[in-house]
Amino acid sequence: GQPVEVAVPGLDGRVDAVRVAADGVRISLLVEHEDHTKSLLIGRIERDAKADGRSAVAVLELRSAAPDMEDVTAMSWAGDSRLVVAGREQGGVQTMRYVQVDGSTPDVPAPAALTGVRSIAASEDERLPLVAYSEADGLVRMSSVAQWQKVVKEGAAPVYPG
Repeated sequence: GQPVEVAVPGLDGRVDAVRVAADGVRISLLVEHEDHTKSLLIGRIERDAKADGRSAVAVLELRSAAPDMEDVTAMSWAGDSRLVVAGREQGGVQTMRYVQVDGSTPDVPAPAALTGVRSIAASEDERLPLVAYSEADGLVRMSSVAQWQKVVKEGAAPVYPG
């Protein structure tokens, strides 16, 4: 298809990464600000048909999904209403955890610590492993015993289809 310009009212920064939820309605944006920190925003995708048959697309109602994280480095949808997020909490070290779309923390264990995370892939199917790219370890996956296992040193963008 043809590229479509997407209006994002209230966006303060440059979009570094985009993930659309499986429902096609919600969107998460990793936004880089002037101070070079990145934050995680969630919005709603709205589509309208124009008179000429093209679609007008906008991302509306942006809000922070991880307000206590100072610098988010990676994120992925991990089910209907939650994301897995890697980032640094204010004054802390890099962590990885799950967040609900409303910004709350779900009652599930956080993934084991992994440094230098630059990308994450989670499946809608919770039985499938969490996969990440770490600058130090390459591509890794979270095993059933909640430990990261190296998959391959080469590669940098793990994804699940869908």
